[in-house]
Amino acid sequence: MVQDNPGSGITFRTFHLADCYIQENDKGFVDTLYRKYKRTGRQLLERFGEAVPEKIIKISQKDPYREFEVIHAVEPSETYGEPLKKPTKKAFKSCYILLEEKTLLEEGGFDEFPYMVPRWSKVAGEIYGRSPSMTSLPDIKMVNSMMKTIIKSAQKLTDPPLLVPDDGFILPVRTVPGGLNFYRSGTQDRIEPLETKGRPDIGFDLLQNRREHIRAAFHVDWMQLPDQKNNPNMTATEVIARQEEKMRLMGPMIGRLQVEFLGPLINRVFSIMSRKKMLPDPPAIIQGEDMKIIYTSPLARAQKSSQLMTITRLFESMAPLYQAKPELLDNMNTDETFRFFHHLLDAPAKILNTEEEVEQTRQERQEQQEAMMQAEQAKMESEAGKNVADANKANREGQVG
Repeated sequence: MVQDNPGSGITFRTFHLADCYIQENDKGFVDTLYRKYKRTGRQLLERFGEAVPEKIIKISQKDPYREFEVIHAVEPSETYGEPLKKPTKKAFKSCYILLEEKTLLEEGGFDEFPYMVPRWSKVAGEIYGRSPSMTSLPDIKMVNSMMKTIIKSAQKLTDPPLLVPDDGFILPVRTVPGGLNFYRSGTQDRIEPLETKGRPDIGFDLLQNRREHIRAAFHVDWMQLPDQKNNPNMTATEVIARQEEKMRLMGPMIGRLQVEFLGPLINRVFSIMSRKKMLPDPPAIIQGEDMKIIYTSPLARAQKSSQLMTITRLFESMAPLYQAKPELLDNMNTDETFRFFHHLLDAPAKILNTEEEVEQTRQERQEQQEAMMQAEQAKMESEAGKNVADANKANREGQVG
């Protein structure tokens, strides 16, 4: 939950799913949430003040640690049902109810849905979704059972059961360090360990296999760099390509988290900061425009790398033709290509000139080139005029001679 608390700024809190009841809208997004939690009388007074019933205050004076159940309900304002006593113009209506007394403690609203309810995956007809651990639950239970067996086997090897004769020893048998056991003199009976010939190492091999299945269910192998021990001849380019391929494969799984968690979280925080004037005023050109979130994480860059590789292959394929016919480059918008590469690689914006600065630089360069050409032409004309004058002078001298 992301909430704007006066005096303490924006607060982020996590609540257990077991205390929450959710519902989706027609588009499949969670927009209704009922949360049940417990608070002591003192906490209720600090939070809701005079709205707390007198009965609860008296009970809290006798038993200050007694807890009372509270329900926080948030749903769209246009939801059918009993309207609020104080109608709200907010997109979502909110109310706190003391369950024991069925008393309304507070009502209000939110401009955005304050709860983020991300779900890793869903099947048809589900609302609450499921995590990767549901896929690996059989393996997890098997690993737990195998671990118990391996521990028992190791205990038998380190502290084996004993073979004790049924006669001649005074019980109980003491197995602690320095323990003394008494037996009848003259007998050959001995206390000997019972060798079970257990092999815990075999159990560990089976256990490791199950663990790898669990790690694969949580996609841990996708988050790690390729193992160069098994591939000693792997080049740096191949390592990068394999890692980018893994990141692209994770795209569909991370997509739901971006839509249901990261996107609503960023929008909620941005909206709160905008309303509290914590952000500078946006330029006039983007005022009133919808905000679009562009992620620049390593995963997002890896997903965009496929476009980068496609363009690179185009250049590599067309290079021989460009050398034979340079006019083919007229088909390409080189400025937009450069800016697109800059966007795909998520390079800093500071290193990129604006289109106006680029145009000004090119105009200045063109003016310099024209000035140089004019100076060169004037120099050539001056030399040509001098040569003509010298020729005329030599001609006149020849005629006089």
